[in-house]
Amino acid sequence: MATEAISNARIEPGQIDEIYLGQFNSGMMPLAFPSSLALQVSDQLANVAATRVENACASGSAAFQQGTKSLLAGTAKTVLVIGAEKMTHAGADVVGAALLGADYDMAGQTSTTGFTGLFADVAKHYEKRYGRGDGQLGDVLGSIAAKNHRNGVDNPYAQLRKDLGEEFCRTVSDKNPMVADPLRRTDCSPCPTAPPPSYSPSHQPAGHCAGAARRLRPGERLLPGRTPGSNGFRRHAHVLAARARDGRRRTC
Repeated sequence: MATEAISNARIEPGQIDEIYLGQFNSGMMPLAFPSSLALQVSDQLANVAATRVENACASGSAAFQQGTKSLLAGTAKTVLVIGAEKMTHAGADVVGAALLGADYDMAGQTSTTGFTGLFADVAKHYEKRYGRGDGQLGDVLGSIAAKNHRNGVDNPYAQLRKDLGEEFCRTVSDKNPMVADPLRRTDCSPCPTAPPPSYSPSHQPAGHCAGAARRLRPGERLLPGRTPGSNGFRRHAHVLAARARDGRRRTC
């Protein structure tokens, strides 16, 4: 992945000032220090600072954010951002426990549905709030799943590259069982996705990223379907984008 990113960027490894690797892991694999593996790509990367970034499902985005900050701060001119996850070798109990480790309520507990159960709850609340009340949520989700799988055919980095069709995605079967009602297997992601390899030169800064999360009082829970953190993230990203646009105008 790192080799491909460097090749696509048409640079030499020696031009890279910093490396960021996004990975959740959470015990799914024994190696807890993967950032240094990128240094094996080339002898020119010897002594280049390499840092692993963990931020649950947003580990890849957070790694990209850190690389962007290095460019904006002027501590690096060229940054390599990569990511990797491995969970296919781990049993369902290990994977389930690892993923639940990202939930401050369920961490350390056992669950037959894991995060799928949480998202199933969100889907039910969405149907209750916005649905037509005719029980068509399953068909809607099936159509979305079919569209995603169809797009995956053209994406070389997709985990699954097979057009399953709407009928298969909408139908509960032995090959597409119900994981947590109303979510079937095709409605779920089989494993966390690592960020695509990217190279960011300082004279072409990557998009500005920033996160904003609402602080919860002890014992307080957000209602399923409510996303104040995502809304805050979006608003803050718009503000940063405007600042960057104004800055470029002033520079010119």
